[in-house]
Amino acid sequence: MSEAKGSGVRCSGTRAAAWPLRWLLLALLGCMLILAVSAATAVALPSSNASELVLQGDAKTQVDSLETQAAEIQAQIEQLDRDIEKMTERYNEGTIRLNEINGHLVELRRSEAVAKERYRRQEEAVGDRLVAAYKATDNNVLQILLATESFNDLVNRLIVIARLAIHDQDLAQELRETAQELSSIEDAIREEKEAELVLRGTLEADAAVIEERLAERVAVLEGLDQQVAAIIEQERIRQEEERRRLEGELRSRLPNWVMYTGPLPQIDDAVASQLVETAAAYLGIPYLWAGSRPTTGMDCSGFVLYVFAQHGVVLPHFAAYQCAMGTPVTLPDIQAGDIVGFGEPIHHVGIYIGDGLFMHAPHTGDVIRISRLAERTDLTAIRRFPIQARSGPPALD
Repeated sequence: MSEAKGSGVRCSGTRAAAWPLRWLLLALLGCMLILAVSAATAVALPSSNASELVLQGDAKTQVDSLETQAAEIQAQIEQLDRDIEKMTERYNEGTIRLNEINGHLVELRRSEAVAKERYRRQEEAVGDRLVAAYKATDNNVLQILLATESFNDLVNRLIVIARLAIHDQDLAQELRETAQELSSIEDAIREEKEAELVLRGTLEADAAVIEERLAERVAVLEGLDQQVAAIIEQERIRQEEERRRLEGELRSRLPNWVMYTGPLPQIDDAVASQLVETAAAYLGIPYLWAGSRPTTGMDCSGFVLYVFAQHGVVLPHFAAYQCAMGTPVTLPDIQAGDIVGFGEPIHHVGIYIGDGLFMHAPHTGDVIRISRLAERTDLTAIRRFPIQARSGPPALD
């Protein structure tokens, strides 16, 4: 008995003379299996899980186009958000400016009140002088001058009269200056108020424009979201109907598989997870026709054989044989660790790893990778085996 090193795969035999008979029996069995499997039509069942919905054809094209539009609109919304942020800062700056204007207005109002009071007193003083001047006619002034008792008295009286005249001139000048000051203050108040109104109007107008544009963009984006949701829902319904149709067709064409009601092997979740872990150790290994080792490369059945050998299951290096063994499983009962077979006759196998995904070695030029089961159009078999826990790490020789 020879053993494949490190893989756990055993090749049994008795004597060298027994090998021709063994291969003859295997060939006859292969012919029988091919004839049995050829009665089935290759079909794939779309996933019944909405979270695994894969858009295809027109639906995918429409959604891609809408998503492109949505991305552009989202970029516009983000730009508008930035504009609003700038506008907010301008508004904050404007608020500070308005507070400064209001503070200046308070000072101007205070200065205006002081100037008005001074103007009132000056007006009263001017009025008093006008009355006095009216009463003091030229004759009275002459009488005052003639009534002097000496030359010094005359000079003093002339000085007083001159001072009164100068005082009147100063008083009139002060009145004019106060009036000009009041006029300047009133002009400043008017200009400050106009600036305040302009600033408020500008901020409000700019904010209104941005808010309107933002509302328009958001509405368009929501409309696109609704269109995408509607397309996805239509595609989900279509795929669900297709899945049911194909399942019905599959039930009629593969009665031994779909209608199987016997007990299924109970596989421990931890063991199934470990098998998936084992298979994942070989992701990226190149496809090699007839290969069955990670050091050189593997084909589809060689990959499945190598993984299952580490979990106590010995399989032949032939996809159709692998799918003829084990326990048939219906699609609703599929679970991680099951073998999935494809084609008519079966020519490809992989390992289901859950969530609508399976791991396989696709073809020459590719590598071992993960694919969606719903993307296949030729699923024809699901088989379950009594796998065991792996001993040690995944084999790599």
